[in-house]
Amino acid sequence: MAALDHLLAAIARRHLAAQVALAGSHGWWWCAGAATMAVAAVRLSGWDDLAWSPAALAIPALLAGGWAVLRVRRPPAAACARLADQANGGDDLLLTAVQCRAGEGDWLALVRSRAEAAAA
Repeated sequence: MAALDHLLAAIARRHLAAQVALAGSHGWWWCAGAATMAVAAVRLSGWDDLAWSPAALAIPALLAGGWAVLRVRRPPAAACARLADQANGGDDLLLTAVQCRAGEGDWLALVRSRAEAAAA
């Protein structure tokens, strides 16, 4: 099942990258909003003598990136197979090949061989 495994791994990588980007975007907006509130609070409190550096602008981005990496999990093989089946027409062939276990019947070899052909 090399072709099927290769296809599911590629889908998992793309799905994971999309989820990290989405979580990073949301985290960036939250961190940027918190940084804006902190700057406004410092300015309104009268502590104008605090030194601000351009490197401090990277703090929200670093926090958002860390949040995204810690929050996102790798999708299971069944979810990747479902995405591949939806892209191929929705006949659930790859999902069945991933979810079936050895010893379930004689049709298992047929399903896996058809899934390999579809994955290629």
